[in-house]
Amino acid sequence: MVVALSVLQRVNILQHNHAILSSGNKLKSIHQLNFLTPLLEISINDGHLIRYLFRERKETSFKMTLPLKSMQSKVPDTYSEINKLELPPPKQNTPKKKTCFDERTIISKSENYSNVSYRSESWEDPVEKKHKPKLLQQLEFFLEKELYLLGVSNHDVNDISLQAHQEAFEYLIDNFKTYKSILSSIKNSYEVTLSKLRSQLRELDLMKQMVVTTAEKYEKKIMDVYEDKKQELVLMEEQHIRLQKNVQSLLEHKRDIEYILGRLKEEVDDIHEKYDQERSRHKMLVTEINHLLAQQQFTMKQIMKRRSSDGAPPEAQEDPVALKNAVKEAKLKERTASKMYSQMNANYCDVLPRKDYDSFKKKYDEEMTTYEDLLNTYKLFGSEHGILLKMNQNLTEERNHYYQQQQKLQSISGAMVFLQMFRNS
Repeated sequence: MVVALSVLQRVNILQHNHAILSSGNKLKSIHQLNFLTPLLEISINDGHLIRYLFRERKETSFKMTLPLKSMQSKVPDTYSEINKLELPPPKQNTPKKKTCFDERTIISKSENYSNVSYRSESWEDPVEKKHKPKLLQQLEFFLEKELYLLGVSNHDVNDISLQAHQEAFEYLIDNFKTYKSILSSIKNSYEVTLSKLRSQLRELDLMKQMVVTTAEKYEKKIMDVYEDKKQELVLMEEQHIRLQKNVQSLLEHKRDIEYILGRLKEEVDDIHEKYDQERSRHKMLVTEINHLLAQQQFTMKQIMKRRSSDGAPPEAQEDPVALKNAVKEAKLKERTASKMYSQMNANYCDVLPRKDYDSFKKKYDEEMTTYEDLLNTYKLFGSEHGILLKMNQNLTEERNHYYQQQQKLQSISGAMVFLQMFRNS
């Protein structure tokens, strides 16, 4: 019989059943309640109806007790209160075709309640089920129904499915009196191990929070350092660009000065060449003059001989002693003049005019002062450039250090995420 309930009543009943299932009083089983629950119809998007069925338990060998006081605050008025639970034996249903629904059975309104089975579809052979012990079949049937009612499967790993398996194991301990001690010790060891693992999980959660806070702290530090150094880097880059421009301008000025010096050297070479040409011309003129003087003396001698051979009167003839003395004096003067000329030529062959020398010296002094200033400025810029390079190297090392710390923190956070995923799985 289908009872039509309001949505609010359905939600209240489902919440109450969930509170009973997740209760912290360690219920022996949800089947400790012998009640008849109305059929809850819950519609879903595809139009089908999922029915959570609770039947009256009568024929079973499962007898588990629960105090009535703990149930009075949990059981609705429509439930009947008893102290014992009886599970029905597993039904031998006819084999059906496997469908895509293996944890919950979806049926229509026209189907009868007796046709619904709380089981997980499997490919087991019905013949193999017949050879199983009755207790094993009952336990399997009990686990299937419990897991079905709890909405979990055998493959789900959580506290709800563990509670159902604990109930089945406690029933085994109660029924096997001979092995009760060893089974109880096994159960206690598993519970101790589970408590240790849960404490370890809590510690891992604390470690994860610590790692997250540490990562955030170091990321904040890195961002603060980056913001602090960012302005300094911008200023240094601007200063570096300005210094590079100054160095380029100085190099261009140096090239101009070198060009001017080269041109002046060419002019000096031209002047030296002209001086050599003038000197060679002067030597040629001196040789010509000497040759002309020698010819003049030769002609004078010839004239004197002709006059003496013509027989001129003695009073008309010149005095040969005076002529001889005059020739000696002329030769002496000529020797002193040539000697002075050769000495002057040897001493002052590379001498420039005073006017040109003063102008060249003035230009040379100006160029040397300019060159020294440029050299000092270049050295200053070179030292500043070296300082900037060292600062850039230090900043690069600091950046690499912070980057390595960031990579380590990222690897730690990745490991914690992997651990969390492993824990969730």
